[in-house]
Amino acid sequence: MNILIVEDETLYGNVLEFICHSFGLDSQTIQVMVATSLAKSDEIRRTFVPDLVFSDMDLPDGNGISRFEEMRKQNPKVLICLLTGNLIKPEDHGADYFFFKNNFNAQKAVEVLRNSQSRQEK
Repeated sequence: MNILIVEDETLYGNVLEFICHSFGLDSQTIQVMVATSLAKSDEIRRTFVPDLVFSDMDLPDGNGISRFEEMRKQNPKVLICLLTGNLIKPEDHGADYFFFKNNFNAQKAVEVLRNSQSRQEK
């Protein structure tokens, strides 16, 4: 499973990367790429097709939501999890899941990983 984390805050990016690697247990089942900006995300997606994306909403060079449609064209089965500190309805923005940054839950992240893995196996 290919996972893309688009997050400019190092703490959240590192925690998500750790959870993803711990879930896969070996690098052959999980590949994780981390981008700290939309530009870096675009660069990564030229050669890496994500099955799961954890994306911050507010990034230094724009809004993470702006790339969701492109990601779905690249992989119609992609699951997108929006990371935000704002009160929004993530489904209104094309996200499948969301986390409030001030109330991050590792168990929910693992649930999202399991759902993505199941979706890719279908």
